[in-house]
Amino acid sequence: MISIAFVGAHYQDQIETNPEALRGLEIVFRGDSLDELRRAGLERDPDVLVLDLDDLGEDAQSGMKRLLGELSSEMILLTYAYARRDFLDGLQTERTRLIQGMPSLSNLRSQMMSLIVRDIFATGKTRHSGAPITDRLATCPRCGTRVAPHRLQAAS
Repeated sequence: MISIAFVGAHYQDQIETNPEALRGLEIVFRGDSLDELRRAGLERDPDVLVLDLDDLGEDAQSGMKRLLGELSSEMILLTYAYARRDFLDGLQTERTRLIQGMPSLSNLRSQMMSLIVRDIFATGKTRHSGAPITDRLATCPRCGTRVAPHRLQAAS
């Protein structure tokens, strides 16, 4: 399961009014600042960290470098209202995704799709049924290949 941490008050209302948007994700932290996250003493770093540019402090570039050094999160979703392109380019790494504006929880989820798909293949489970994908495959009576049941019906 993918773990996610939210820094800042921006998403608190959305999380409480629409928790279904984050089904299948484990929220391991919700707090107002990076200092709270550091003091939280999480057992392991979250897979995804969501925060706003303002949460990095006055020197955002130094704040981002420090954050990248402290956390092993695979993805950092950094939202911003407005910033110069050259400034944003200085924040961009292979672990960060810059998102202008305040996206919905569903939009944030779509930003994490690569991690979600990888998690499904690694665990063999979908978020809907919990059953391993291989348990839901049917065997083709002609060739013995394991396929999705709807493929057998389409081939008949």
